[in-house]
Amino acid sequence: MIRARPPGKIDKAESVKVSTVVTGPFDSYENGKKITYDKVILTDHVKLLPDSVTQDTLSFLVVISVELVNSSKVYNDYYYDDAFLIVNIVNGIVTVPVDSIENKKPIVLPESGTSASGATAVWIPDKTGVINVTSASGFLADTTVVIFVTQSGTVGPKWQVSDPILGNYQFGGDPVDGWPPSFSFSTRQQEQRVIDVGTPGVTNYAHIGVSGRH
Repeated sequence: MIRARPPGKIDKAESVKVSTVVTGPFDSYENGKKITYDKVILTDHVKLLPDSVTQDTLSFLVVISVELVNSSKVYNDYYYDDAFLIVNIVNGIVTVPVDSIENKKPIVLPESGTSASGATAVWIPDKTGVINVTSASGFLADTTVVIFVTQSGTVGPKWQVSDPILGNYQFGGDPVDGWPPSFSFSTRQQEQRVIDVGTPGVTNYAHIGVSGRH
């Protein structure tokens, strides 16, 4: 029978001493003399766990952005597109909730401009841009999280140009592969720049930033 009386409810793991009585008879020999026992008492320690064990949970906010400069080829325009998503890790399982994905519409500043030769370009807005995340999945390898990104309907910037020599024409707006197709980051860093290519405002620039959520 159990002699220990564990608590009815615990909120953290606890070690308790338990005992049980085993009835005999049992024979033992000490210094050549036979001794008979009617019972023996066995004791040990066991670990009690709470009904609800706290899960090993991590959560990260991911910011993805792309900046393009002079995509009009006419004036010094600035194109910007970005998206946000949340990566959750619960007991080693990586998930990206679909409702955490937020795609922003691309913007261009300024939306129109004129070159020294008199050509004028006007940006034609679209709803998706070069980033349009529809879902994402991933896995955990030790302390590295690998994320695969699914995107759809991504297109490059589209322009209407009026040129004194070439006349009126449109270009751009062609389908492009959504960026990024995948990325990885460490669970050991709260703030990290996973990808940081180019110089903002000067050259084309691609960026992925990850920050831990408390």
